[in-house]
Amino acid sequence: MPIMPGRFFVRGRPNPRMGPGAPGLPHPRAGSADRRVRLRPPRRSSLGRVWALAACLLLGACFFKLEDVLPADGIGGGAAGDGGDTSANAGGTSGLQTGGSGGGAAGDSNSDTCAGDEVRCGGTCQKKSPQNGCGNPSCTPCGTLPHTTIGCNSEGQCVATGCDSSYADCDGDALGDVGDIAGNGCEYYFGQPSTAPQPPAVLDVPFKPIVVDETGDISDWSGVPLYPFAVVCDNCKDDSLPPVLESGTPPRTDLDAYFRVAWDQTYLYVLLDGYDNSLFSQGSTDGNCAGAACEDGLLVYLDGRDAGGTIGNAKSRVFVGLSERFHAQGGGAPPGSEDVTGIAKLIGNSCYRLETRFRWSYITATNGGDTAEGHFPPKAGQQYGFDVAAEDWDPSLSGVGEEHQSQLFWVDPGKNPSFDFSHLGKMILSGGPDGGTP
Repeated sequence: MPIMPGRFFVRGRPNPRMGPGAPGLPHPRAGSADRRVRLRPPRRSSLGRVWALAACLLLGACFFKLEDVLPADGIGGGAAGDGGDTSANAGGTSGLQTGGSGGGAAGDSNSDTCAGDEVRCGGTCQKKSPQNGCGNPSCTPCGTLPHTTIGCNSEGQCVATGCDSSYADCDGDALGDVGDIAGNGCEYYFGQPSTAPQPPAVLDVPFKPIVVDETGDISDWSGVPLYPFAVVCDNCKDDSLPPVLESGTPPRTDLDAYFRVAWDQTYLYVLLDGYDNSLFSQGSTDGNCAGAACEDGLLVYLDGRDAGGTIGNAKSRVFVGLSERFHAQGGGAPPGSEDVTGIAKLIGNSCYRLETRFRWSYITATNGGDTAEGHFPPKAGQQYGFDVAAEDWDPSLSGVGEEHQSQLFWVDPGKNPSFDFSHLGKMILSGGPDGGTP
């Protein structure tokens, strides 16, 4: 039966555009069964399909819907790591026969890498410190020693860096120790220091007879105030000595020293108690050196009549060396050992005590029978010009002679300490009898 273009018959329902009896079509009720007409889409040739596929591939605009594929055993890599930017840590590569490796951990939140000055302890990055072993992977804290400061060096190792205030490592078994810290630490105690008054205040000197002898016992100094050497003289020009090499206050691991002063009717007593990392007692007598003036020891300024001015009568500058030699400048050299005495005692490898006494008649220049009203004989309430310094000398690096490493003073002596006594501190005698015969 011919079919008119644009018209078709749907099962059980006539085309509304075609009434009953339309030419060429039976009435829907005609016959015992419905007539079905199926339309087929026009066929495309195989060649057309090929050209269409080729065009799509060349243009890159092909879209295919693929069914989900379940991976078989041994195929497919792990998922990307959690956290952070997953694009930087993508999933693992596919394996051909065995499973691929999983993706790395992503993001800083799970990273095992710490900064160069940190160490990972307990799952977190911490600043390297003695409390976590200075970078030791075990995070075991550094060892501790009595009165000793523990730090970290640049290589991430524990190191003993210093001593508590007023303590010293005289036997040398602690300072500079690296790694497994051991020893007895900073074992020597100087005592509790007082604050040394600075001019215009005066240094109070208590009456206390002291025995200066070879025993080195300083129990008789008990109760006498201890003062630190804490002043440097960067502007000093000492024409009588080689120049000081180090400017500024030396570190306590190089030089740390304290002094005490007492008096009785015969002597003025000065005690130096010090730490020096390199003890030197072989001061030469060449050039500007004069034995005791160029070795570790004590320098004392004495203005016996509190006159100030320049060095001269009753104004002396006395060096007492670790070798127990002495050298006096100004006012004449002391005529005998009874005028100036120095006894040295070594403590371990790096500490020493230097106990000295100065006869009052030498200090006030009254040996020849001169009078010094108000200054001699010594009495409580009398005042004198005074300063004291700790001297630090080392062997020359060249192997010839010595080098003046540093000086520490009680009072800055001014620009010309070799002869100018106008900048000295003051000491005043206290306690004891009202006077006496030296």
